[in-house]
Amino acid sequence: MSFLETLQNKNGKKWLIFYLIFALNFLLIDIILLLLNESWGDLNLIVSGYLGTWVNIVLIVFLVLLIPFLYGSILFLIYLKKIHRKNEIRPHILHKILPGLLILLFDTAFLLLIIFYEQYSKVILQIFEYYSIILIPIIGFLLIFLLKPIIKIAPKLRNYISNKPVNAGLKVKTILICITVLYGFIFISPFLFIPANVVQGRLPNKPNIFGHRGACHIAPENTLPAIELAAENGALGIEIDIRYTSDGELILLHDDTLTRTTDVAEKFPDRKNDDVDTFTLSEIRSLDAGSWFVDYDPWGVISSRIITSTQAEQYRGIEIPSFLNAINLSRDLGLIVDLDTKFSSNFYFEKMINQTKQSGIPLKNIIVATDKADWIEIMKNQSATEIQLGINMRENPSLERFQAYEENYTVVKAGDDFSNALYSQFAQAGIPVLVYIIDSPERFLALWCLGTSWVMSNEVHTFNNIGSPLYIEFSLYMWLWTGIYISAISIFILLLIKKKRENS
Repeated sequence: MSFLETLQNKNGKKWLIFYLIFALNFLLIDIILLLLNESWGDLNLIVSGYLGTWVNIVLIVFLVLLIPFLYGSILFLIYLKKIHRKNEIRPHILHKILPGLLILLFDTAFLLLIIFYEQYSKVILQIFEYYSIILIPIIGFLLIFLLKPIIKIAPKLRNYISNKPVNAGLKVKTILICITVLYGFIFISPFLFIPANVVQGRLPNKPNIFGHRGACHIAPENTLPAIELAAENGALGIEIDIRYTSDGELILLHDDTLTRTTDVAEKFPDRKNDDVDTFTLSEIRSLDAGSWFVDYDPWGVISSRIITSTQAEQYRGIEIPSFLNAINLSRDLGLIVDLDTKFSSNFYFEKMINQTKQSGIPLKNIIVATDKADWIEIMKNQSATEIQLGINMRENPSLERFQAYEENYTVVKAGDDFSNALYSQFAQAGIPVLVYIIDSPERFLALWCLGTSWVMSNEVHTFNNIGSPLYIEFSLYMWLWTGIYISAISIFILLLIKKKRENS
């Protein structure tokens, strides 16, 4: 008698299934955390900002999640052994309640994280999409090979579902419906959701890379070393964030306050949470804008020796640069600069344009994404129309809508919320799209397949050396799935004919 046949007559086997699902649930969450490893530093910075002190929260959560996984695995193995020896298993009340509470607690917290930080759930789907051109055909072939045993044992599966007096015909129908839905989804999905790395014609050129706040994963963000390292690592351009001081000077800074990226809490403890525009330029220049990066190593580039300890120590004491210093350096390095203004003032926008012209950087190497009529007028009045005018198409994006704008927009900025088809349409129309912020290698490679012109990333040092994408030509993709369909249908018909003959 087989183990399954023995298990059929046992009571309490539902707890075995429960403990297996419980363990796999936490294993899946840990796997998802591993897939998000490029974002660990960002998550740690977000949480550390709330807590007011540095903590590697992702690593802590990862290790904590291993405990219920081991707990569920041990329970499963213990009761699997017991049910093999006894007719019935009766777990302790603690082992009935605690796993359910843990699933409720952790899964709810994880779901809230996914909801509030949608970009992380998007990354998981994008990674699956990228590898689906291999995974889905493999699953398809496996399902074809499993057709014979499934058709053979499907009627018998009703004996293992429950010992309760449920109509046998209903059980069989339920099993068949589940199998049909699984097969239907697997075999229809390749045409309902064509992956980004199914390429029409030849592979497009590799996207040019923009360093987000410079090369901000290997140097302190929005600093001169970050700009220099972006250029050294092959970036075509950079994105920088611009704010102003209380005495009217333009500087590079992303946040409203100086707390996260400087030692303002030590230098000005009573003002540590004050807005940056309440500080003078001299006060800001007295701050250390690099030691936080060395002390926390948020992206693990020092511990993994992507940059040396000696190089990292040189970041200590670096200043927040003025806008003019940053634009002059970008000019010398031949970089394109995407200006992300963190203000709404016409006065400071005009000052920014004047300093840009003063630097002598070619205006065609400047991108300003705005739909503000006043700012567009300022650029016209300042004879700065060579600046590339960008537009952030967040609502109802389409090629037709872009082409219908009255202003001479030349660049589209997208927070990676376009469809694959729309990315391809812009690429075919020769309109550059600057997609931000991409740290997943799989998504970068998928955008490469879609013909995207520019990709903004924190991982400049990684993407510069990345190899050719995993892709398949569209016609070959169609032939592959046509072959799978023909094989599946043919085998299914032959098995049904054989089954019918055996029954007759």
